[in-house]
Amino acid sequence: MTIYNFAKLSLNEKANLLENKAVYLDNFVDGDNLVNTYFFEGFFAESILDLKTGKIIEIIPYQYGYRMDKRKVDNYLKHAC
Repeated sequence: MTIYNFAKLSLNEKANLLENKAVYLDNFVDGDNLVNTYFFEGFFAESILDLKTGKIIEIIPYQYGYRMDKRKVDNYLKHAC
């Protein structure tokens, strides 16, 4: 699946794929949200969970850029091999 095809999916479809098929990398708290980071078929995705409601409010796919902490990814890949 490409990042473009993933972006077209519904929120529930994206969440299901991340939960069942993606590699979980890390999470952090950002205000009232919990952000979970995943790697899936050549790209990354952040699942944003509203801590007050317990519901996923957004899933953001990306390949690289400001969202990615390169040190965390390099560290994960170093230990995954």
